[in-house]
Amino acid sequence: MRSKKILYLAYYFPPLRNIACLRSWNTAKYLSRLGWRVTVVTADVAHWRIREDVGEWERRIECEGINIKRIGYTTPFLGRAGMGSGIEVLACKIADRANRWMNWEPGRIWIKRTAHLLSSFEKEDFDLVMATGGPFESFVAASKIARRLGVPYVLDYRDFWSSNPHLNWRDSRDLMDTERATARDASAIITVSKSLAETVRAVTGESEKIHVITNGYDPEETKAVAPATSSNGGMVYAGLFYPPKRVVGPVFAAMRKVLNGGEVGAERCKFHYYGDHIDHVRESAQRYGVSDQVIIYGNRPRHEVLAAAKGANLNIVITTSRPKAGLSEKGMITGKIFELLGLRRPILLIAPEGADAEEVLGDCGVRCTGDDIEGIAGAMTRYLKDRADDNPVTQDYAWPNIAGRMAEVLNRVVG
Repeated sequence: MRSKKILYLAYYFPPLRNIACLRSWNTAKYLSRLGWRVTVVTADVAHWRIREDVGEWERRIECEGINIKRIGYTTPFLGRAGMGSGIEVLACKIADRANRWMNWEPGRIWIKRTAHLLSSFEKEDFDLVMATGGPFESFVAASKIARRLGVPYVLDYRDFWSSNPHLNWRDSRDLMDTERATARDASAIITVSKSLAETVRAVTGESEKIHVITNGYDPEETKAVAPATSSNGGMVYAGLFYPPKRVVGPVFAAMRKVLNGGEVGAERCKFHYYGDHIDHVRESAQRYGVSDQVIIYGNRPRHEVLAAAKGANLNIVITTSRPKAGLSEKGMITGKIFELLGLRRPILLIAPEGADAEEVLGDCGVRCTGDDIEGIAGAMTRYLKDRADDNPVTQDYAWPNIAGRMAEVLNRVVG
């Protein structure tokens, strides 16, 4: 039986150290293992300031049989610089700055080059085009490439597009029209949560072609993680904040209450932060008087962060700190929650009632709203006093099973 061939547009892909790239990597990895011939179009390594070992990732990609085409920002008048060269890096920095100045989503300029540079492909080269977004300009590129090749295309929503509650895109009305047109001609639409599916349905008017396929964890990775001693007994938060919608304040307010209560000693009530938003964490810690309890690591290699999460008594996940939220915020399921399910450590989820993330959490932790300081403090006390046993294995969110569900959708599209 002939292997089916998929052209997969994924701006975020290893060796970038980013939650978004994990869905792309595991999609490509496990579809390849299921017999698909996968060609990934992604950003040049020169784009990424924070990345893992490039050589090791290239070896993994080759071992999985994944073809990869990396595209940079280099333009004809600059000449074709080598991957990661000084000219390429400079071009990336200029383009990224232009993205920020214009208030565009990351990768917009890169995507504009993609369709042009893929003009060498022929119809017989692929059976299907799929794009994962954001950046959502990749959806538009996928539709153009698929139309030229005469093959169907599939959209994989990792996040909200025109309705994203954390972002303020330019020309949002035009963007909504673009989203509708791109979704209309897609053969299938995949979303990572039920609320995201409802939002996409409301924006685009599509219904039958929408499928919910969540993120997940890679059991091959999580089984190999050994717990770090540095975070033993404490709490870990790894990721970003989006003030005022996603802030660390409720956590620190609850920490203050736990420390004042005396049931948990200061040596156990520690907050270990891994991520970019150091100033926000430091200023909030000062405001709530818990600076001595907060340890800031900044960006660290992925294996260190996973080891810290495995060693912690409690891991914190925040979708939004607001107690009330609209459909788009309820539909946010941060990727880190799946990794924590794979690591089997207890989770404190801060999210509004009815959030999709609570269904994913299941019995593996506690959910509180951002204004429930008593509840957050109670959860902290429960888990910080004594180390809980590991949670049971959650197979529903293991990537081999998720990829199988995704392959079913793609096989129906291709026929």
